[in-house]
Order: sequence, then C-alpha cells, then structure tokens
Amino acid sequence: MLDIAKELISKTSKRPVSMQIRSTLLRWVVPRGFLFAPLLGMGQFLSPVLPATLANKIPARQKRLLVPDMKVEHARIRVLLLHGCVQRSTTPNVNIALEQLLALHNVAVSSLPEEGCCGAVDYHNSAHVQGLERMRDLVDKLHDQLDKVDYIVSSASGCGVTIKEYPLYLSEDPEYAGKAARVIEKVVDVSELLGQFEFQCDPVRAAVHTPCTLQHGQAINGEIERILENAGITVLRSRESHLCCGSAGTYSVLQPDMAKQLQLRKLAVLEKNSPQVIVTANIGCQLHLQNGAQVPVKHWVELLQEQNASTGRQV
Repeated sequence: MLDIAKELISKTSKRPVSMQIRSTLLRWVVPRGFLFAPLLGMGQFLSPVLPATLANKIPARQKRLLVPDMKVEHARIRVLLLHGCVQRSTTPNVNIALEQLLALHNVAVSSLPEEGCCGAVDYHNSAHVQGLERMRDLVDKLHDQLDKVDYIVSSASGCGVTIKEYPLYLSEDPEYAGKAARVIEKVVDVSELLGQFEFQCDPVRAAVHTPCTLQHGQAINGEIERILENAGITVLRSRESHLCCGSAGTYSVLQPDMAKQLQLRKLAVLEKNSPQVIVTANIGCQLHLQNGAQVPVKHWVELLQEQNASTGRQV
C-alpha cells in the first residue's frame, strides 16, 4: 500500500527539489557497482576532512577477511549466493564468512557473473517501471540457474524479501509471473539455510536486531537467536524488538531526522544489557546502527564465522 501511495504522490504532486535530487541519485548510483564502489572509496578517503554530518554517513573501509581456501570436493548442497548492491561494496566480509561456514558442511557456492540489482531501490522510491525492469532481468538470470542449484540465498534480508515478493510484483506480467514463481521456490534467507547445520563457537554476549524485512517481511523471527544460542553465543534479549531501527532502505538518507530518532531508540534498548557486539541481518540496518553504537555492529553471519573460526573446530 505504501509503494502504491508513493507512486501516486510522485505523479500528482511535486516533492521538494532537494528530495527529488537525493532520490534520483540513490536510484542511479547505488545499484551500479561501477559507480557506487569508487564513490564510496573516495568518500572513505576524504572522510577526515568532510563535515561531520556527512562523514558519519560514510561506512569505514572494511579490511577484507582472509580465510583458508576451503574447496568442497563432494558437495551435499549447491547454493547460488547473491551479493547485493550495497553489501558487495561496503561489507564484502559477510559473504566471505558465509562461504567459509558453508564449506565446513560441504556446501558448494556459486554466484552470478553479473548479478544486477533486485529492483528494491527503484521500486521503493516510486520508480516502479525501472524497478520492474530490474526484477525481470534478475528473474531471467536466476531462472537460467534453477537446474544447477538447490537454493538461491541472500544474506541481506532487504534483497531477500523483495525477491520473495517477485510473483506479487510481476503477477500481471504473463511472461514473468510463472518464471518468478519458479525462482522463489528456491529462494531462502541465509538463516533458513544455516539453520540446517550446527556450529560451536566461543562465548560472546550479543544483542540481536532482527530487521523489519526479516521478521515482518519474510515472517522469520527468532531464528537468528536460535542459531547463535545453539552455537554457544549468549543472546541478550531486548524489549521493542519489533520496532524499526530507522534505516528502512533509503529512509535514513531521505528522512534523516526521523531515522535518527528511531536509531537512538533502538540503540538504547540494544545496549542496555552491555553487549560485546550488536548483530543484525541487513546491510542497511548494520550501517545505520553502527553510526552511533558504542560497541561493534556486525552481520550475524560474520559473528558466527568469527567465533567459530577462533575455536579451530569444524563441526
């Protein structure tokens, strides 16, 4: 309903010029890695001399995770791993960590040579035509891989919920409605995949923020906590776990004041019990929360790999 209303508003009324410019830039830059990655690198390099309000929105450069080359000789499961637009450039260690965890359980991982955007950035910013074009393009690419893989996995819950809703978005397209339905039969969130396995980790106190796109959009709630607790990590429960952190895709850029209020409210409850780390399942939430948190904020897969690797054990 929000998407429908936003598109109607964009056609019937004029938004402030500044918001139009920000929305257009987001839609043009974020999905295009060849633009987003170098601009991000430039921003990270210049951040020490940028105004604090701008520098605080630029994520720090992530040192690439070095892990042993673990080849899967006899794969029990074949997975196509999606990298996502923002996550690919800002937090590449998420999928590196995931690949190592999957290799421990003889899961073979492949990826698309040219993935493209899932369409969420365009569609949720009132550009429905462009968003649907990106959706059709990704459906074509994924459909060609269906016979080669058992699962299609996204470690970014925002991308995952969008792809799972492709049959809804494309329901009136006779050529793509069926293809989209076949694709999502194999689409799972990373928690649905890793929940099939067991891990043993060194203990650490972790507060979990389950993104709206996971607990409300995909109706997966409590699974991250279950996996981490079963692995030996102490999960700190917090009230108001159902509330948004303020990231909400591009919301933190387009509505910074309200996003900041939500961020502060969320961090207050997450940090109340003195966690050593905060974990989440979506790149937007991760970047938004770490800009203000008193402890490290990571993707929960990174924490699982980090703590599992430190034990030297393979389950």
